[in-house]
Amino acid sequence: MEYLAQKRVAFPRFFFLPNDDLLQILSQARSPEQVQPHLSKIFEGISRLDISLESGQVLGMESSLGELVSFTNPVSTQQKQESSEEGLEGADIVRRIEEWLVDVEAEMRASLRD
Repeated sequence: MEYLAQKRVAFPRFFFLPNDDLLQILSQARSPEQVQPHLSKIFEGISRLDISLESGQVLGMESSLGELVSFTNPVSTQQKQESSEEGLEGADIVRRIEEWLVDVEAEMRASLRD
């Protein structure tokens, strides 16, 4: 339970989710699409995020009425991994869900303000 409490502190909107839903989201962290079924519990009035699977970016949000708001600055769900000592290029790895959801929340506000 301490693990879930840490995740909820990192992204307070997780407090709106029951433990089972939060565990489901966190257990499938490598796939940002897995957040979609839970968005209406996290963000009122948002039914889904427009996520580009190729680039790993959140491009916008869609309301339950079908209204689409594109983000001014897309939010990345991935981060560059540092290059290894062997000189291999860094690969994209998925950021922790709570990190990119905080960025999504900030971009929601910024895009609506613009």
